[in-house]
Amino acid sequence: MFKSALILASPAVLSMANAVPDLRKSAADPWPLIWPLPQRYVNGSGARTFSQFSAEHPSGTEGWMQDVIAALDRFNATAFPYPAEGQQDALLEVQFHITNTSVSTTKQFGVDESYSMSVPESGPVVIKSETIFGFYYGLETLSQLVQYDGAAGNYGIKATPWTIVDAPRFPHRGNSIDTSRHYMQVPILKKVIDGLAYTKMNVFHWHMNDFPAFPYVSKKYPTLGATTALDPRLVYSPAMIREVVEYARQRGVRVMMELDTPGHNYAICKGLPEICPPFDCMNMAHRTHTLDPTQNKTYEVVIGLWQELHELFPDNWNHWGGDEISYECLQTLTHVQEFVKAHNVTGGVDGLETYYFERLGKMADTAFPTKKRVFWNDATEKNKTRIIKGPSGLMAHLNPENSILHLWVKMPAEFQNIWADHGFYMLYSPDGGPGEVYEDSNSLWQSYYMTEPCAHVNATVCEKFLGGEGAEWSEHIDASRLLSYVFPYASAYAERLWSPRDVVSKGGVEAAEPRIRWFRCLLNDRGIEAYATNVHPDRPIPADPISCYNQ
Repeated sequence: MFKSALILASPAVLSMANAVPDLRKSAADPWPLIWPLPQRYVNGSGARTFSQFSAEHPSGTEGWMQDVIAALDRFNATAFPYPAEGQQDALLEVQFHITNTSVSTTKQFGVDESYSMSVPESGPVVIKSETIFGFYYGLETLSQLVQYDGAAGNYGIKATPWTIVDAPRFPHRGNSIDTSRHYMQVPILKKVIDGLAYTKMNVFHWHMNDFPAFPYVSKKYPTLGATTALDPRLVYSPAMIREVVEYARQRGVRVMMELDTPGHNYAICKGLPEICPPFDCMNMAHRTHTLDPTQNKTYEVVIGLWQELHELFPDNWNHWGGDEISYECLQTLTHVQEFVKAHNVTGGVDGLETYYFERLGKMADTAFPTKKRVFWNDATEKNKTRIIKGPSGLMAHLNPENSILHLWVKMPAEFQNIWADHGFYMLYSPDGGPGEVYEDSNSLWQSYYMTEPCAHVNATVCEKFLGGEGAEWSEHIDASRLLSYVFPYASAYAERLWSPRDVVSKGGVEAAEPRIRWFRCLLNDRGIEAYATNVHPDRPIPADPISCYNQ
């Protein structure tokens, strides 16, 4: 049941913050059923029951008002999934105060996501936030506090009253999904986004192109799409992408597109062979298939694709890839050798990577100067053993003002210190942690939960970490298995990225285990097929890679 009204807040919406004790001082409920853990909370020993909720919400037609109404509808569906049979007249009234309604409802990096909430033993629940995004997270926390009692036929909140002050530790909290090696249908991607939102993750990193396929239907380059997909029917049209991006926007989730170049591009080479080395030259074993950096059209196509993709992906960050680049093929080609000599490319053929990104970067500076670029850490080091510091190294040519390094394999702490000393901000998705292939049967949620981005660096370097991501590489994961491989593992890392470091580290997996088991059941209740927490989903795997029409 809904009412129509709106309450706006005074500027200091989190004024209760100093009055709320630290989590470790709240003895009444040492492990609250909230995931991820709030920054601070205090609760009592009371309880309240109700059958449904009422909310004061806007009746206008402004975009943010419609988003608020949609969020309240989602809250009603998730927190009150079944008809109540008892206490029909008992309502949970929700009031909210959003201070800044002029902030774009398309989330961008760094926007305020904080909220505070009070749940009294009687009377209205009050959620205060600076932006609509904090309001979303306040509703999510409240939906987790609401428990359904099937025997009594009503709903309730235990351990009232509650006072919660919450904000994320890191501003970038995401998960990448690989839709190249196995195609993931739009309804499945929407479920992933739902799961991220339930976990207070805020980035869906879309890894769309790789060796097997680039299923994007390009208007500018029509040979990309059906011919570069696993099957002509398994593509993402602009309309489909807009639907995914809008679905994520309504839930406060950014969609960061990755166009991984110059390596991993066998699929693009099938559609545009003129920007690639000869196929009989490419290293089929390593599946790297590097674009030809000596061709002018290579840069025209990559910038042209980004210009086209910017119309579909409004996020201010682009992921440029840059990982696992092999020049074994290029080194054998006469025209490449002649190009390197004619252009005085430092470092010879190996220096073409720096040449490629430097040239592409200058074009991007003109074409879309406000976009930031994310690079896999491979772009600045060699064989995971040394950083290339000299003029042939890409790090010397990247601008730390608009370039972010994404760590996806275990790296020496000294590398992180060097990157930080050069002014670079970083994302953390290490091998052996959440960046590891999720189907690795040796990894359970505990390894992701205990992955600490700042474990081996000092406080100064830690400030250079903007957050992190889990990763799902789909060599052996298709749409039928995706959700059970992403969750609850991504959820485990989500708490590490959201909650205070000392609180999460102090309790460790023992304190988290009963809560993540509960949260996994909650995800199941909401239609997310999260797998059991005490075993890994080590089941027969589909072929690598293959269309679902051939399974």
